[in-house]
Amino acid sequence: RNYDLNDVVKKSRYPQIIDFELDNVCNLQCIMCNGENSSTIRTKLECEPNYQIKYDDLFVKQLEEFIPHLKVTRFSGGEPFLSEIYFDIWNKIIELNPKCKIYIQSNGTVFNDKIMELFTKGNVNVSFSIDSIVESTYASIRKGANFKTVMRNFDLFWELSKKFNREIGVSFCLLKQNATEFSDYLSFFNQKNVRITVHKVVFPIQHSIAILSVDQLEKISKNLSVNKPKIQTDLEKLNDAAYNGIIAHIDSVIQQKKTNDFKKDFNSENNITEDIWSKIEHRLIEINQKEQYNTVKQNFEVFVEKINNSDQKEAYLALLSQVPISFLLPEFVTNSPDRIFSRIFIHEKYN
Repeated sequence: RNYDLNDVVKKSRYPQIIDFELDNVCNLQCIMCNGENSSTIRTKLECEPNYQIKYDDLFVKQLEEFIPHLKVTRFSGGEPFLSEIYFDIWNKIIELNPKCKIYIQSNGTVFNDKIMELFTKGNVNVSFSIDSIVESTYASIRKGANFKTVMRNFDLFWELSKKFNREIGVSFCLLKQNATEFSDYLSFFNQKNVRITVHKVVFPIQHSIAILSVDQLEKISKNLSVNKPKIQTDLEKLNDAAYNGIIAHIDSVIQQKKTNDFKKDFNSENNITEDIWSKIEHRLIEINQKEQYNTVKQNFEVFVEKINNSDQKEAYLALLSQVPISFLLPEFVTNSPDRIFSRIFIHEKYN
């Protein structure tokens, strides 16, 4: 339904929406990101050769059949404004279907004449990844970005969006570093009539709110509830829903902690993994996913072996003991042990 746009009047065999995530080229090393989404993290932190992009001029040529039928395209990265293939696709969209909406998720670090030209020719709508309006907090999260530059670029796009009647938004990654700031954050962007999208960061666990104590979480939840901004406009109602979603998420983590989903007092390292496995096993049965049992068990055993063979074993186990089972189980259902290990513990050895 998301991709059909409920178009019951004119049926077409062509999609009306296409999402593009083709390139990981990025100039930042954000603490919640990884090498799959940032070439800088891949090469500088993970010390691996970057992935080779699989898309070329032939791919852009193949899109020519689809572009005239599109109503919406969405681009994420990496940093889309640093991707050559994206500019090729954007220019092709402008040539063949200039009314098609182009949504771009950007870290806000890049603005130049090439982007200005794109904005004036195409139906471009930008959402900025801004996780704090406090410079020191922002700098602690978006490694490599300059807060003043990003906010200056945001203001430029904001003015352009008003001039050309385009949409502009911001994305907020909820982390332990910025959870206390969301009330002021929402008020700031409400005043600019900007839509907020919230991403609840679960992994890496050391930056998730899940690592905070029940007391800390209860204080954050209470403060957010007491300091809710007033609602007047339709957009503020939408942002208020995101605000309520954060409070609900925090309260959910609190409840999981209180019901002993997190356990810290173990007699041995083996007890940590044994306790976690027993909870995963129980949850599989509880949600009637017995057919996943063998896959999950095998993935978990390989994952534990990776921990046991690591020189960061003690730190990894301490973090693992704080991951809610409801967060952990889906990882073992859908991902490989290597990817699970990377997603949960990425950057631990660098922090």
